[in-house]
Amino acid sequence: MITEKNCGAVILAGGRSSRMGRNKALITINGGTLLAHLSHALSRFDEKLLSTNDPLMAAGYPLHPVADKYPNSGPMGGLHASLLATRKQALLCVPCDLPNFNAQAADVLLTHFSSGADALVCVDSQGRTHPLCGIYSRSTISLFEQFLVNGNYRMHAALQKMNCIFLQTADLFSDQVFFCFVLPLFFIAGQRVIMRVQQAMRIFAVGLSQIFVIKHFDRLVVMR
Repeated sequence: MITEKNCGAVILAGGRSSRMGRNKALITINGGTLLAHLSHALSRFDEKLLSTNDPLMAAGYPLHPVADKYPNSGPMGGLHASLLATRKQALLCVPCDLPNFNAQAADVLLTHFSSGADALVCVDSQGRTHPLCGIYSRSTISLFEQFLVNGNYRMHAALQKMNCIFLQTADLFSDQVFFCFVLPLFFIAGQRVIMRVQQAMRIFAVGLSQIFVIKHFDRLVVMR
């Protein structure tokens, strides 16, 4: 187990969002951006970094921007630069496009990280590994450096070279934590789902308030 005293947090937002066509970190959901949501979910960490090559993206958020040492090297480059910048022993990392990631999920990762491990990554109920949702120790810096210098940016390949905990999360939290906005269609569909759920909850609450239960003899009569 590791605590926020020894572990910082980083939001990975250095991608070009080419498939989405817009900056995913600044997508607005429920009146706030994804970046604002994740900042709140990680509020317990006193060190919160933002992996981005646009320092202005951190404006207005309690985040310290960190630029890549090796530009255009994908998430590995952002994570490597953040590990170089952190004052902590390790970093909990999360991509910028996870609207369902929350403080409870962060707690689970901290609880299951071992001080002897180089990294911990999540494996969902379908067996899919999520290398960008986990914890990485500063002990991984030199390995990431080797991969980056050689132009190998594959996170899965790097995981095989380190002492990594593959955390099975099926019994710990829902796979919905890993839902991400990749394409505009997913974003629109996700927004619609969220809106429909909220609308259904409002209708249910109003309907419930209009129901009067009258007990008459041995029968229960419900009138609208």
